[in-house]
Amino acid sequence: MKMRLHGAVCLIALLVLLPLGSLAAPVTPDMRAKDKKLETPVTFASPRIAMGELLERLSTLSGVALTMDNRVAASGVSLCLSVKQMPLADVMNALWSVVSLQKTAWRWEKTEEAKTAAPRYWLISGEPNGLHARIQDAYEKQVALLVQAANASPDERKKWLGKNKADDEWLTDDTALRGIKLFAEAVPSGKRKPVLRGQESIDVPVSNLSAEAQKFVASENAQTPGKPITNENVQIYVNAFPGEIAPTLWIQINGSGHSYAGGGPLNAQFLSEIEEGWIHAGDTTDSPLTTRTVVKPADYKPVYASPVTDLESLRNLTPQEGANLARFQNELVPTRLSQLAGGVPLSFVAVLPPATNAQLTHISSGEFYEEPYGKTVAQYLRLLHKEPKRLMTKWRGDLLLVNQREWFLSDDDSVPWDAIKRLRQLVQKRRGLLTLQ
Repeated sequence: MKMRLHGAVCLIALLVLLPLGSLAAPVTPDMRAKDKKLETPVTFASPRIAMGELLERLSTLSGVALTMDNRVAASGVSLCLSVKQMPLADVMNALWSVVSLQKTAWRWEKTEEAKTAAPRYWLISGEPNGLHARIQDAYEKQVALLVQAANASPDERKKWLGKNKADDEWLTDDTALRGIKLFAEAVPSGKRKPVLRGQESIDVPVSNLSAEAQKFVASENAQTPGKPITNENVQIYVNAFPGEIAPTLWIQINGSGHSYAGGGPLNAQFLSEIEEGWIHAGDTTDSPLTTRTVVKPADYKPVYASPVTDLESLRNLTPQEGANLARFQNELVPTRLSQLAGGVPLSFVAVLPPATNAQLTHISSGEFYEEPYGKTVAQYLRLLHKEPKRLMTKWRGDLLLVNQREWFLSDDDSVPWDAIKRLRQLVQKRRGLLTLQ
């Protein structure tokens, strides 16, 4: 997550005030022992709230001063939560854990400006995690390796096998290596970076290729016998496959594109890294609560149903129905998690993607989650792990934590809590009317 310069200046100022050894990531047992107010039980729920606002609300409820730099985007991270009679320190550690990776952890810092003053606890957001750059670097190194392998004998290729699973899947694919050989021929080494970074694409007439490359093109065309040759050029470009975070090298021959590097294998490698890095000391992947069945309340009423169930319905939406669908997208995860929490019961903290007005462009399996009633917690969490949201879940004691892997890769474009608060004050002052002046 990003940290603006003024956030760094604020941190430097804080470090001057901090006694040696007071830095910590979570709230430590020592901090809890020295400040019994951290054990204050709190009860609070919200379907969507900014991190900075939540800290202010928790401060009011507990009497403990919690804060962060509300001018930075991290203060506007959207959360959904429901906690009941949880010690404040447990809630603070849940907030720390749900937004942190091991290498780029947020942290709680305690400041005491005077010996008689009550301590203040600052939540400091993590530095940019560099995952985008590392994924791109791994991808470019993989392509360089495959270019070497494509020009090596099968026996020579064996020396590269077994070192990286993402590389192995391409190293053992003869068709992919033939395509890589075409790529190396069509894109000289000095011109590859702009292509591999998605800044340029290459369009090469088949007639300009070597006899070996033309033979490969002919063999690919033969995969669809009877299809007329409508494009005499080969297109080479890079983009990420929908739903993936790793780049993919594509070679399009006669209108049909296939992948030759990056893509699924590299995507799986980095998604696994995020999942593993999200588990901290004190976190677990299971809980005794997972065996419980989610009970429908006696006063149950349907909370919100999907306005569409198939692609044809999606195409025929009226503007109002489209707005309802956007609302459904924004409310789906908070609604279902709240139903889960109420039917067990349990407490949870979840990171939400920014609210959107955009409509869906497709319907995929699992797009509209079922209600959790009648299922065990474990069964419902498995449903949430599936496409398209691909939520990650873990436990910290009896507190369920929820996030998405992709959240750690997205640019932090959340609106800072300070800006949200000032806008709300302005709306209230002008009775709901805003002007451009």
